[in-house]
Amino acid sequence: MDLDPFIAEGSNGTNSDGTYERKIVKVKYLAEQREISDVATMAGIIGYSGGVSRQGLAQQTIDGTKALMGKLERALYLGSSIMGKEGASGEGLQFDGLYQQISGATYDGSNGAHSFTAKEANYKNLDGAELTPQDLIEQMYQVSAAPNYGYVNTVLVDPRTYAKLVNIATSFGRFQMSAANSSQLVFGSEGLAIAGPGGMVGIEQAPLAAPRSAQSSSAGTTGAFTMPHTGVATAASGTSKFSAADAGTYFYRIVGVGDKGLTAPVKVLNAGNEHGIAVAAGEKVTFTLEDAAVEIAGASGIRYYRVYRSKAGAADGDDATYMWQFPRNPTKANKTVIIDENLHRPDTGQAYLLQMDPSVMYWAQLLDFLRRPLAQSTTSVPFLLMLFGSLHVKVPTKCAVIDNVSF
Repeated sequence: MDLDPFIAEGSNGTNSDGTYERKIVKVKYLAEQREISDVATMAGIIGYSGGVSRQGLAQQTIDGTKALMGKLERALYLGSSIMGKEGASGEGLQFDGLYQQISGATYDGSNGAHSFTAKEANYKNLDGAELTPQDLIEQMYQVSAAPNYGYVNTVLVDPRTYAKLVNIATSFGRFQMSAANSSQLVFGSEGLAIAGPGGMVGIEQAPLAAPRSAQSSSAGTTGAFTMPHTGVATAASGTSKFSAADAGTYFYRIVGVGDKGLTAPVKVLNAGNEHGIAVAAGEKVTFTLEDAAVEIAGASGIRYYRVYRSKAGAADGDDATYMWQFPRNPTKANKTVIIDENLHRPDTGQAYLLQMDPSVMYWAQLLDFLRRPLAQSTTSVPFLLMLFGSLHVKVPTKCAVIDNVSF
């Protein structure tokens, strides 16, 4: 676009060949394991679908399909291939979701610190503020400007953010008050839209865009689990997002995620073997997990960690909510260093501004959704529900992510 298009009579101008690069999208495997007793397969289940009796295996298949589709939808937003690598140079089991592909967020080796490589047009951090129509308008036109030339046609937000946008529209918008049925008064609207560069852009709710906020309980792990950690400390950081308003004492909890499910939440202790960690403005919190000791503790197969953090000045960490996920050191013989610079805040989520058409993004699927029977060794019928595919955002510069949006 920067080349001069004018030519002299009889000449051919400057060569303006485009540059193309081959990209490979690797298919990932998703599954939901279910099991039902022999007796239940032969009995009708009452109470589902309006009280209509349904065969037990069919109902279990329906429930499992819903569960797997829900997990897939959550992964479409926050999936990350760096979570759960096998070995130092291995490949992660997850595909990269919208957040990862659009923002270009990366990890500094085994260090939990983030390094955002995306341009300003693709990523905006609200630092815990509420999302406003002005934020959406500015970001949409930023994506539309050169050199991105994107046309956002869909905005996806958490239902709590959606409710706040509806309240803003109701409080400050102008509406036609006359109606055929004047006896009916309606608060809110059947739909929410905002004017964008290419016309009206619909704002939709995405209930599964954010992970479960509360601490996940132990589910499926075997053996006692402990989280040996050392080096919990605070230090000044030039990239810290802890402001004077954020200063205070925080409590942290960690949950390991792996092959056998989830571990129970584990408290992070400070140098004095106490739970609270005092953080001042401009500081970062660093704690080191002893991965080799985690293996000895009987929780092998852990792939990544979910970190939960309390509000500043809380009494303890029992009410800590989801902050972010951090990859385990893939060598498993060393240490995993997790750094909290307040780049991710609890009780916040993301808003996704997307140009949803096949030229920009698509879902690549291998084979149809299937149910695969497993070997039956007891008087129950086990089976897997399986799906093979990956999300591919071909042109991430035509989309944007607004991060740390307050709920």
